[in-house]
Amino acid sequence: STQPRVEQIVKTATPTEMVASPSPTKQPKEIVETKQKEEIEIQILNSSGIVGQAADLQDALEEAGFENIVVGNASTQTAEKTLIVVNSQVSAKIQRELQSILSELELESRIRTNNDIEGDVIITTFQSP
Repeated sequence: STQPRVEQIVKTATPTEMVASPSPTKQPKEIVETKQKEEIEIQILNSSGIVGQAADLQDALEEAGFENIVVGNASTQTAEKTLIVVNSQVSAKIQRELQSILSELELESRIRTNNDIEGDVIITTFQSP
């Protein structure tokens, strides 16, 4: 007895058919344009009581390629560490570079983010006794 021949049809899925449901992608909360180093506005406030400390830091930052730097004195001298306050336009890479420059000057620092600051970065210096 002869069995009827069954043809098997193999259909290859096209790329669009393979994606039945869109893969979940993480949406960024907000796309923030980061600034280049020379565009970042930095304010250095001397809170250490050490005359010229902010100017020394300004020199070090200018050597590293930062250009928009304003120096002044903090109204209070109570900082426990040098504080770097940045807004979201300052990339993580630049934040690390700022911290690195401060450590070279033996200034231990911590970073906070605040989008309500004037400019892009405010560095309030402190020198441990």
